[in-house]
Amino acid sequence: MTIPRHVIEKAIAAEGRGQGWAADAVMVFEKLKMFGVLTHEEYCSIALDPLFWQAIGKALGWADWYCMGPEFLWSNDEIYCRGSDSYNLNQWQYETYRFYDLILTGGDTEKFWNEIMPTP
Repeated sequence: MTIPRHVIEKAIAAEGRGQGWAADAVMVFEKLKMFGVLTHEEYCSIALDPLFWQAIGKALGWADWYCMGPEFLWSNDEIYCRGSDSYNLNQWQYETYRFYDLILTGGDTEKFWNEIMPTP
């Protein structure tokens, strides 16, 4: 499993160098720039960090909510999920779950990254 370099760069830029998630990520990213690769453990620590996913969401303008379920309910210009099998979550959480599912099922994580943030 890898996370493309441009995705890590975008997450750091979204937070501002030295702030939030980026404060911890800068050292790892400097190693990536220097050697061109990270260890499996370093990629895992990034992929498991919710602050990384929040930074990506900020960079890409992901919605603050995402309805996981079959029905929506509009009320006073707000959208809610409706139904016993529906629930709200942030889009960064939804995308994180999609990524984790690909890892667990042996799916194509490279395709995932290309869909959400194509290589510039």
